[in-house]
Amino acid sequence: MAAAPRMGHAKAVTAATRAPGGARLSLAPPARGIAVQDMTAGITADSLARTLAGPGVAISNVVYTGAPAAGGIFAADPTVVGIGSGIVLSTGKATSVIGPNQYDNVTTDWGLAGDRQLSQLIGNTATHDAAILEFDFVPDSSRIYVSAYAFGSDEYSEFVNSGFNDAMAFYVNGVDCATVGGQPVSINAINNGYLNLGVGASNPQLFRDNAIADGAPINTELDGLTRPLTCVAAVNKGVPNHLKLAIADANDGLFDSDVFIGAGTLTTTPPPARPVPVAVPSWTLATLQCDPPGAIVAFDGSASTDAPGGTIATWEWLYGGVPMSGGVTYARHVDPGTWVFALRVTDANGATATTSFPVTVPAPTAAGSALSASPDQLWPPDHKYADVHVAASASAGCGQSAPAVGGWVVSSEPDQVAPQSGKAGQGPGDGTTTGDIRVTRPDGTVALSSNAHPVVPFNPLTDRLQLRAEREGNDSARVYTIVMTLNGVPADTATVVVSHDQHGHGSTH
Repeated sequence: MAAAPRMGHAKAVTAATRAPGGARLSLAPPARGIAVQDMTAGITADSLARTLAGPGVAISNVVYTGAPAAGGIFAADPTVVGIGSGIVLSTGKATSVIGPNQYDNVTTDWGLAGDRQLSQLIGNTATHDAAILEFDFVPDSSRIYVSAYAFGSDEYSEFVNSGFNDAMAFYVNGVDCATVGGQPVSINAINNGYLNLGVGASNPQLFRDNAIADGAPINTELDGLTRPLTCVAAVNKGVPNHLKLAIADANDGLFDSDVFIGAGTLTTTPPPARPVPVAVPSWTLATLQCDPPGAIVAFDGSASTDAPGGTIATWEWLYGGVPMSGGVTYARHVDPGTWVFALRVTDANGATATTSFPVTVPAPTAAGSALSASPDQLWPPDHKYADVHVAASASAGCGQSAPAVGGWVVSSEPDQVAPQSGKAGQGPGDGTTTGDIRVTRPDGTVALSSNAHPVVPFNPLTDRLQLRAEREGNDSARVYTIVMTLNGVPADTATVVVSHDQHGHGSTH
């Protein structure tokens, strides 16, 4: 489908704040939600820095630059940002990250300066409303980690790959370690393409869509955010090093962006390996359809698992690498053919796993029938009944009701052949029997042929058939013909022949 026109930033947009400024919030994480307490409520720059400090790091000389309401601490259900608690820095109000997502353009334009280093990182783009926390730290090792952080924004997804490339950076001794593929973490570096259509996507495996148009499945006001990321940098052991955490709007001060950094994640201790989930999809053709042709396919990811200590937070069903829908289960119409879908699961720590699988949907069936008889020749002509097994099938076409099956059995000769001219008795080679065609119904009743009526109604799906092995000796052969009708119209035939002699003469009638 055609993409909607790209809209520009509108200066009339105002903020949607979730908590009154100055109010002290309880930082017990709400179920599947997030709580925030900003610096207008007594949080200091020093407390922000010390919230980050983990084992092996000593903090000093803390400085914060930016609007007081742009920095704070948070506590969250792990399904929200994949990080349980820590600090948040924002280009708007830190409290505006509180969900659910009701606005796609949340903005607080502070009218403050940006950051020169960030501007250089994103192609010398002008930046605005920077929030910066910087301090010195002394590590007890030559390597430092920020083991869990996530970036989010309301610039997603209508301003992906535009000049409104809000960005963040973690400068360790002047070098940014918050990168992906060598790029600074920003709108254009991690996304699922413009309007989440997958076109021009960058590192979509690290992106989580929360657009209102897509159902806003994550309980935050942000329209999209990254999965938890890790920063690793070389440092000077045992002496002061400098860390600068920064985030800013690009090109104007509108449409807020935020970075969440986990408590205690600035450390010299390598982060433990995160549990790796396993995506286990299953599917069934729930309903075959004729118009349009295809089937409703029911997808189920409930068998997916995570390693001990992990919890699967999201299920995404993909086609061509593009999400179709979220949720443990999902159903949709699929056209006839073989299609390759995928299930991507993400646990609460942001670890992902993807499993691809083919689904084959049959083409609509056409009406069909078949009929056969065994044996198809009777020998010797001993005037005895022979059981004839009749195999029959009849199917309706897609969207049609099952056909009514009927039919009959007819002989090419009467039961008793008339004697030759001038002679009495029976015909040559023919017995004096009648009822040469014997049909037994499911209820046990029996129908027999006669000279006057050498035809017996017969349902090849349900009735038992017995035919007498005899024929007129002077004729080529006797041929019994079995006819199957569908809705009263002859559809298939089968024959059983009593040959003229043991060599099968006359068996082709």
